[in-house]
Amino acid sequence: MAALFDPTAVLELVLGWGSLFVGSTVAFVAIGFAWERSAAGRRRRIFALPMPAGQIRREAVANVGFVALATLAFTAAVMSGLVRATGSGAIAAVVTFAGCLAGFEAYYYALHRALHTRALVRFHRWHHASRITTPLSGQSLGIVEAAGWICGLLLVPAMFTELGLLHGGALAAYLVISAAGNIVGHANADPHPRQSGERARSWATHPFTYHALHHARWTGHYGLGTTVLDRVLGSEWADWPALHARVVAGEPLRSFKERGD
Repeated sequence: MAALFDPTAVLELVLGWGSLFVGSTVAFVAIGFAWERSAAGRRRRIFALPMPAGQIRREAVANVGFVALATLAFTAAVMSGLVRATGSGAIAAVVTFAGCLAGFEAYYYALHRALHTRALVRFHRWHHASRITTPLSGQSLGIVEAAGWICGLLLVPAMFTELGLLHGGALAAYLVISAAGNIVGHANADPHPRQSGERARSWATHPFTYHALHHARWTGHYGLGTTVLDRVLGSEWADWPALHARVVAGEPLRSFKERGD
């Protein structure tokens, strides 16, 4: 029991998880803003609309809260034994990474769609205050939504711990890659080629314009990194490929109400 509350062990875990979450956030926010402000990014701007005053500051404050909460949650999960690196080898690494990827995608879709119901939408309004998204928008969440997000990140690792399959390195890799997609993917500039908007090529992933339309329209496009569940469950906007084609052709969208052909 004493080891459970060993201050040195707790500090080491806080510093370790804090370094992962702070480091990935700072690095990918910097990359996202660098992309937006590059010459290529300016040519691929998604929405050519003014950003509300104070948005960057509001988002930055929320990112600090998200990183702090994630650090404390993962520290507590390890200290309690809920999450332990119980697996080793290539098979455990592949299973951990693939399981986290697929598991969180399904969890997030269910959580996100629930947050758009009348009963829960109040917990999602902070995130949707960013209609013109920035790299800070991805982790700009209210406390309840942030807690729900982090619970999802812990769910599969906790399950794999019990099965003896959790690979620590693969979990860390997933968390970093997930942060990259979420943070850079909220940039208001789309790096994806026009071909990525074709239906047959957009099952596994989607261009940034796809999620930008969710912020503009409020409904539809509830998936995180793929179009699979939106497509299967009928929450995909049919006109997004046409709008994506306009963006990559250098024609930004000038209204939240714009529709594709």
